[in-house]
Amino acid sequence: RPLGLNEVAIHEFLHILVPLNLHSEEIDNFNFREPKMSQHLWLYEGTTEYFSTLAPLHDSTIKEDRFRKEIEGKLRAIDQMPKDESWTSFSKNVLSKEGQELYPIVYTYGAVNAMLVDIVIREWSGGKQGLLDVIYRLMQDFGPSRPFKDDSLFAHIGRVTSPTVQQYLEEYVGGPKRPDLARLFGLIGWKYIPEKTS
Repeated sequence: RPLGLNEVAIHEFLHILVPLNLHSEEIDNFNFREPKMSQHLWLYEGTTEYFSTLAPLHDSTIKEDRFRKEIEGKLRAIDQMPKDESWTSFSKNVLSKEGQELYPIVYTYGAVNAMLVDIVIREWSGGKQGLLDVIYRLMQDFGPSRPFKDDSLFAHIGRVTSPTVQQYLEEYVGGPKRPDLARLFGLIGWKYIPEKTS
């Protein structure tokens, strides 16, 4: 369904988290004449879209069924990501012709990817920590005027969470493997059944 003004406004407002207060050197020193992209578009756009989809559920504007349908709709884009492509390589090459054609998936499968990272963090921490907590924690270390090195982000997230979370990021965000959706959604009580096309 097309995005309404509310959804766009929430998404743009939540950019105060990422990349405004947490970003890499490539974003901090962006050169518009010779752009060099960060490998963390999954964080800047995918995470922001996930939080903007989650916000109406948190303030009870929508119910869980509606949120689940939103995620289900976004998940349909998973097959648009080429099988040998990772989020980090997609981000680095997003300015290419192919990257521009695929760009909308940062708002669909990218948001689902962020949700899965959130679930992994919550699983590891026994529900005591989530993706938003990790971003707040890293904002204390970095902030608007102190960027991180692009290839160090997974290690920083691992430092404030666990090696398990870092390994997940390296395999499923930094690598081309696709996560076990049935297992991860099962952790929050959702039953995942792949859609079959005939």
